[in-house]
Amino acid sequence: MSTERPALFSDAWWDLVLAAWNASGEAASLARFGLASFQVSDAASPPVWVHWDAAGQAARRGAGTRDCPQFAASEANWRALMAGRFGVGMGVLRLKITFRGQVRRVLPYTGGLNALARVARPFA
Repeated sequence: MSTERPALFSDAWWDLVLAAWNASGEAASLARFGLASFQVSDAASPPVWVHWDAAGQAARRGAGTRDCPQFAASEANWRALMAGRFGVGMGVLRLKITFRGQVRRVLPYTGGLNALARVARPFA
C-alpha cells in the first residue's frame, strides 16, 4: 500500500482536500460561495473548478464561466498560503495570488478561503 501523497492541485489531491473540507467544521464559512477556479500558474495543469453549495459542501466541477472568481499562484505561493505565511487577502494585495473576478463577491468569503487553506495544510 502506497502512502505517497497526490501531486498538489491534482484531481486526487483536490478529492482529499474537499473530503476533509466537507467533514470539517469550517464548511459553513463558504456556504453559497458558488463556483471558483484555482490554478498553479507555473504548472501546465488546467484550472480546477470547485463549487460550494448552500451548506458550504464542496465538489469539483468540470468548468466554469469567465465571471466566476479565479485564483492563480505559483506552487511555492500556494504552499506558503497553506503553511499560514499569509492569508488570501494579503496574498492578492501582495501579488502572490492573482485574482480575477468581482471583489465584492469574494470579500465576505476571505475567512472561509483561509479556512480552506488550513484544511488543505496536511495535504500540501
